[in-house]
Amino acid sequence: MKIIYCGFFKTGSRSISDFIHKTIGYKHYVGESIDLHTHPTDVKFGPGMFQLNPDDSSSCIHMGMVNDKKIYDFLEDHNDMIARDFPYFGMYKHINETYPDSKFIICIRDTESLVKSYVKYFNSMGLRVACKFNKAILGINGPTNYERDSERIKLVYEAHNHRVLEYFKDKPGKLLVLNFKDIGTDKFEKEILDFINVENNENIKMKNINV
Repeated sequence: MKIIYCGFFKTGSRSISDFIHKTIGYKHYVGESIDLHTHPTDVKFGPGMFQLNPDDSSSCIHMGMVNDKKIYDFLEDHNDMIARDFPYFGMYKHINETYPDSKFIICIRDTESLVKSYVKYFNSMGLRVACKFNKAILGINGPTNYERDSERIKLVYEAHNHRVLEYFKDKPGKLLVLNFKDIGTDKFEKEILDFINVENNENIKMKNINV
């Protein structure tokens, strides 16, 4: 089974995906090991995965597709896997239609809170990384500024959520929708375990979501 966290950046993707990864024991976790710094334009996944170029970094989010065959090959070659963020979180339509047993999770966060967190987080990662992400996600070739770019971030974030929810609205049992306002409780853990139909025999706890 493939489990895809298809929520936007800064919506608890790491905490949620780490919890699933540790609970279900899947070896292949796309997003656990990402090299953002060494290559001037590309995002490297590894070891032994693939490298995402700027065009595919953008198209995976906004069009749900990429040109690099290796990214599709990785999906084909690894059945038991979980993925978050680049490149698969925007490819939910292809993954769902190609792999019928796949499951998807999204967490919805208040838009204003998301915008502030996005600006703070990516601007803290250094100019090269900020440029990579903002170019792919927002079409902005540089760091973001809250006053100047908040509306753009809002539109991209809300459009992504709308596309995901609209696509899955007539596909019961395929998408788990979590709400960011529920963080700090054990509700996420129970909902996730019920959704993927596993037991938490090791009593693994979800790490606090960094807001």
